[in-house]
Amino acid sequence: MHRGDDTAKLEIAGISKTFETPGKPPVAALGAIDARIAPGEFVCLVGPSGCGKSTLFNIIAGLEQASSGAVLCDGSEVTGKTGVVGYQLQKDLLLPWRTVLDNIILGMELRNVPKREARAQVLPLLARYGLAGFENNYPSTLSGGMRQRAALMRTLLYDKDVILLDEPFGALDAQTRALMQEWLLSVWAESGKTILFITHDVEEALFLADRVWIMSARPGILKAQLDVPIARPRTQDTLVDPQFIALKRQVLTQIREESRRAFETR
Repeated sequence: MHRGDDTAKLEIAGISKTFETPGKPPVAALGAIDARIAPGEFVCLVGPSGCGKSTLFNIIAGLEQASSGAVLCDGSEVTGKTGVVGYQLQKDLLLPWRTVLDNIILGMELRNVPKREARAQVLPLLARYGLAGFENNYPSTLSGGMRQRAALMRTLLYDKDVILLDEPFGALDAQTRALMQEWLLSVWAESGKTILFITHDVEEALFLADRVWIMSARPGILKAQLDVPIARPRTQDTLVDPQFIALKRQVLTQIREESRRAFETR
């Protein structure tokens, strides 16, 4: 039984993962990772492709078994337990046969909130998420940005303190993505949630995060943890701030080193 740091909202204690396939050499996806996230913190995770970012998320969410180590939330071990954190993948995974409103309340239904009560709670919130007037639409009629807002609203209303977001804006065009980043920061500021966010976009990571975790090539470990000391609220003007540009150069240099190492290993 592990006991964690009581000041951490989420703690990753020595997590590693090796995939075993009969007749093939084992594949070490994650080396030992130790990290802590404070309550209400926004952390972005970046690194070369195949470094184990999504594997780490699956372990935190209880969907994948770690080879070693523990996951702790509020100081209590939750390793292998599902339903402890909210988790949104890059694909919005909205159910095509349910309306926008009924997709959004899905997490509430899983918490045994009666459907009529859930709908009544959600309807007044739709305007804040840019979805007012679309509650009876089906997902196929929505833009990519609207679908992601609906999916994030569903994740937040699942009502977990820790939210994992795995490249939720990766499929969006640049303009929509920029708007969604600003919108996400406003939602996060209102909600007080603790967010761990995967992205391949260094600019996005620095724009969103309090801290950026930089992962190494496989087996992925935390190569560096970088504070982002840029004042909030952040706007698109932040992207041309000299401090922001210097941080971006620093992160890109480290990721390029790891990407080159991964390429040479393959």
